[in-house]
Amino acid sequence: MRTEDRLDPAERAAAYEEWADFYEWRLARRAGELATDRVKRYLAAEWTESMAYSCRRSAAFARGEDPGPCVPLSARRPDLAEERLAITAETVANLEPRTQLAKAG
Repeated sequence: MRTEDRLDPAERAAAYEEWADFYEWRLARRAGELATDRVKRYLAAEWTESMAYSCRRSAAFARGEDPGPCVPLSARRPDLAEERLAITAETVANLEPRTQLAKAG
């Protein structure tokens, strides 16, 4: 028997909500550590958002609610989508073209 099967739906929903809150709390606690690393901060924020969103959807299912269609991260958090694009553009801009790499080798 799975552990979650031992919980009634209300307890399961509360547990999912607690996990979502924990993930967000953990990210907030890491703010100082992540302040100087833009990429790490973005990755942690994106992962946290995805985990919290999944937990909250699971909580709704456990309560017997219809959480509606799954909303992509870019629609839920356009700020994270913009940051992903900015980091990607910055990374690509800093890459050396293959011709320069061939000359150096």
